[in-house]
Amino acid sequence: MTTVDRAAEFAARREQWHQKYLKPAAERPQSTARGVHHVALICSDVEQTIQFYIAISTDPENLERIKRRLEAKGIQYLGPDRGVTTSIYFKDPDGIQIELIAEPLRIMDGRSLG
Repeated sequence: MTTVDRAAEFAARREQWHQKYLKPAAERPQSTARGVHHVALICSDVEQTIQFYIAISTDPENLERIKRRLEAKGIQYLGPDRGVTTSIYFKDPDGIQIELIAEPLRIMDGRSLG
């Protein structure tokens, strides 16, 4: 396969991912999250990376509600610990770690990230 063929293949796959994962704002469900706080992991498979670990920013009140829901469902979580007092960590059904952080976007440990 030539470089040109690979470029066309990658472009086609990128378009498939775009159609599958990037929905217009009007088609997205409402969320109580503020947005992605940081991406923590990259793997060799692009689609797996898209579905992988991210830290989701939320507010402190919502974080407490989520903790109560996890506890009610018997889902174990860690945190706040590890020196980070604003995050909790739990596993999704596939065992992938999810972090919820009660800090605004571009803020970590109360300090601006720039």
